[in-house]
Amino acid sequence: AKEAEAAEAEAAEGGAEAEKTDASEVPEGKADEEGAAAASGPEAESEAPGEASGGTDGEGEEEKAAEPGEDGTSAEEGGDAQAAVLPPALTPEAAATVLQEWGQVEDGFVAACEAALVKLRDLKHRTLQRSAATRSEFVALLRTPDRRPEIVAAAQRRFNAMPTALRFEEEGKAELHATVEEMQQKIWAASDEKRVMAEQMLTGFAEDGWLAQQALRLL
Repeated sequence: AKEAEAAEAEAAEGGAEAEKTDASEVPEGKADEEGAAAASGPEAESEAPGEASGGTDGEGEEEKAAEPGEDGTSAEEGGDAQAAVLPPALTPEAAATVLQEWGQVEDGFVAACEAALVKLRDLKHRTLQRSAATRSEFVALLRTPDRRPEIVAAAQRRFNAMPTALRFEEEGKAELHATVEEMQQKIWAASDEKRVMAEQMLTGFAEDGWLAQQALRLL
């Protein structure tokens, strides 16, 4: 019995020493926190439920934001849907095929443009030649000698053939006026003949189909 009492006493002394050692090893910051918690007492405990409820409210808001809307998408997903949708990346083989086809399209476009410019340049050259030819032909028609100089010369001879004494008489004056009027009518008739010929030539230029043929060459 004495030995058991001695063992219990030694165990009690060992436990007391261990408690002292643990108390001495507690950091100063932790000791201050424990003291502040002990001093606050019931007030800290009463504030804890509020903080816990606040945290619960924040989690509820996050859950609401994550909940899907009427259209089945959440708020975050709706914002992402409004952003530009990027196409999927092409594989190297597909990219090479697209590049090759694009190059062919460019080559065809450039070739078509060059051919169109060549046709336009050729049409411009032929149009200038056509304009020069028609102008020369029309001017040559206008400069062609006609009967008007002969008509004037014949009327002048008849006028000069009348004796001077007869020119002052009424019959002589009437004959001279008739000669001049006849000359005027013949000159107008000759002018009308050339005008008709010029109009016919212009109509032939417009209706010969040259412009339509050139337009078909451009197509």
